[in-house]
Amino acid sequence: LFVPLPVHGQELVLAIKFIQTALDEKKQASTEKTLIEALIKNMGRYYPERSHKTVHASDVTKPDFCPRKYRLMDISGAKSSDSYISTALRATFDLGSMVADRLVEDWMGDRAHGFWVCPVCEKQSLFGPKPKTSCCTAGTKWKHKEVKFFSETAHISGSLDLIADLGGPKLKVVELKTIKTEDFDKLAAPLAEHRLRTRLYLKLIEDSTNPIRFMLDTDSAKILYVSKGFGKMNPDYGQILPFKEFDVQRDDESIGTYLGYGQDVRIAREQGSIPITKICPSIACPTAKACQVKAMCWSGAHP
Repeated sequence: LFVPLPVHGQELVLAIKFIQTALDEKKQASTEKTLIEALIKNMGRYYPERSHKTVHASDVTKPDFCPRKYRLMDISGAKSSDSYISTALRATFDLGSMVADRLVEDWMGDRAHGFWVCPVCEKQSLFGPKPKTSCCTAGTKWKHKEVKFFSETAHISGSLDLIADLGGPKLKVVELKTIKTEDFDKLAAPLAEHRLRTRLYLKLIEDSTNPIRFMLDTDSAKILYVSKGFGKMNPDYGQILPFKEFDVQRDDESIGTYLGYGQDVRIAREQGSIPITKICPSIACPTAKACQVKAMCWSGAHP
């Protein structure tokens, strides 16, 4: 704390008292904390939800997705409630994102394709592998930007974790998932929800107007699981690896329900109507209790 030296003795006394009072107040206000206390305070809290205006692939594949809710939120102006994320879950999300970043930006080398952004000047490259030279500052590492696709029929948006050049005639769509060590060890096939969402991405790509779609294989994709542990012996490669790779074939019939959800919202928005189907059996069910528009939904004014 800097205080200009006073000219008169009385002012010096007042200045010393002022400094002492400030130090005493700071001492009383601050208490010694552990690292974990600081982490809990900074991590475990409410985080803002993204807007409902865009229907995302990860939204329609949730078991509680409700097209009626989306339309009632449109009409009422209600916003998505902030979500509480615990310290453990926040760490899980962020560690998964860090692993995905390393895999796409470093481990895949020139095989990873996408858009690349300079974190300094925010310049964006053309679609392709990561630029080999820095942008505006020596040593700058380009950051990967996921390619987005928007279905013109279902009005569902999706972002691809990885687009990989595996030597085929077209680039391969890849869904990345980090997984606990014990689950990784016994994983023999992709989880059902991951397989369905990957199939949904293939359909969104084909239904989009994004010209990059012509460069991608929309008949099949891959899911790559990354273990949070050391890995397991892979007999195909003769070494311990933290990766398991699965092929997923296109199957539009299996994702019909999800496409229908998106179309329900699109049609209702275009017609100014409200879907009549409620996913909740009553206003007292857990899903309804957490809904921002439950009173509006069950009021009888919007059958």
